Amino acid sequence: MSSASDNFEVDLDRRHCLGAALALSTLAASGDALQAATSRLPDPALTDLRDPRQLSLAFRKLAWSMDDGLSFWWLRGVRYGMRGSVATPFWDMYVGLWFRTRDQGNDTYEVLRAGANFYTLPGRSELLEQFANPFTGQTVPVRYAAPRLMKQTYPMNGGGPTREAAAGMNSTIDSSIGPAWLEGDELAIQGDVMIRNEPSAAGPRPFNVNDWTTYVGSWREVRDPAIRNPAAAQTFTDVLDFPAWLQMGDTQGTFVSRCYGRKVTRYEDMPAIWRRHFEARFPDIARNPTAVLNG
Repeated sequence: MSSASDNFEVDLDRRHCLGAALALSTLAASGDALQAATSRLPDPALTDLRDPRQLSLAFRKLAWSMDDGLSFWWLRGVRYGMRGSVATPFWDMYVGLWFRTRDQGNDTYEVLRAGANFYTLPGRSELLEQFANPFTGQTVPVRYAAPRLMKQTYPMNGGGPTREAAAGMNSTIDSSIGPAWLEGDELAIQGDVMIRNEPSAAGPRPFNVNDWTTYVGSWREVRDPAIRNPAAAQTFTDVLDFPAWLQMGDTQGTFVSRCYGRKVTRYEDMPAIWRRHFEARFPDIARNPTAVLNG
């Protein structure tokens, strides 16, 4: 790992994508309407999403899974550079994550995951290897981090895993799950993480992160104990400082992405452009993604 800011773009899967590092906190549910909707459902395990443990269970089923089978998340989106309120598209994003979960006892579970992200010029499909920065006029190489095993342990009591502070930084982390919303059978759970990284010594710049994710799925599938891995979609937006690898110098602005994606259980259901670049860049891993999760 080179620096905190270098890794936030090349390792997007380690941040949200998916809410993997979120610490669960209180649920600001929509009061009487949510209670009335949930109280009519017969499953005693999930009847009130204002309860932190029940929210934890619903989050696990939407964001991850209740079984140990291999699953995937994909995200498709656009990365922008912003100066003031003007957004300039930098590249298209193709984000892939694969994972398994397993119970650990003591009412906790572990997520084992790995991921690979790829970028193309807007509207194109060829892999972006060099980026001509329209803000600085410089051309910089685009790096693609090799997939590696990441582990997180989650309690099922409304809490979440602690997040490691970035090397050389004094980090303040504010993360949450909720509110949760029900509209008919559609359940949405919001997850946010805000990180403030202040350098512990002179030299590096501060680096701030705002990740906002909403997971969406069928409430009846989530509350059905027979459905261990319900279908889910997500929307994801992040607002960051410019990472060091872009060599922005004194350019002031913001690094923004907006993405949407889905959870799938077959590699063949990952987007074709992502699979093509994955198989070309990491052919051995593409032949057996599960091997990375085995360590």
